[in-house]
Amino acid sequence: MKVRRTIDIRVKAAQLEVGDVIRFKLCDGEKCEARAALREDDRMLMVFEECLSNLYAMNPKDSTDGGWEGCALRKELNSSIINKFPHKLREHMIPFEDGDYLTLLTLGQVFGEDWDDNKTNDQLEMMKNRKNRVASAGQYDYVSWWLRDVVGSTAFAVVSGIGLANSYSAGDSRGVRPAFLIRLS
Repeated sequence: MKVRRTIDIRVKAAQLEVGDVIRFKLCDGEKCEARAALREDDRMLMVFEECLSNLYAMNPKDSTDGGWEGCALRKELNSSIINKFPHKLREHMIPFEDGDYLTLLTLGQVFGEDWDDNKTNDQLEMMKNRKNRVASAGQYDYVSWWLRDVVGSTAFAVVSGIGLANSYSAGDSRGVRPAFLIRLS
């Protein structure tokens, strides 16, 4: 009989492997899990398994002015939300090229194509399985969650509650499934 068993073990950051899931608690008590999704040299891209328990709008108004770089959610992720992360985890985190410690995934990383159905080569292996694209947020099951792609003058891309690509107005509240980098060396 074949059995697949999951066990909890302690490892150093350098021992993380793609597919590993780390568990941690934010300073407000929210329990979180993040999956090691992609190893690049001496760093590992970690993606939240579920959305944060609170829903967020990309911007207070239905506007995509400034795109991802200028949106309110990006500022929120890299100020009040990152400040909730435990110190022991933050010691291992490194910034992305834009200086952010927390980001959102792109259409390419989740679906392997952009909004115009152009294929990309950056789809994360874990996102090829639709069940890994379905997420909850606290008391909400099957929520849509934000991606960083602008798809119109008022809309950003989302992953729908059933794991398909969609879009919503920037002022709508949706799930937030952050991604971050861990230094492995």
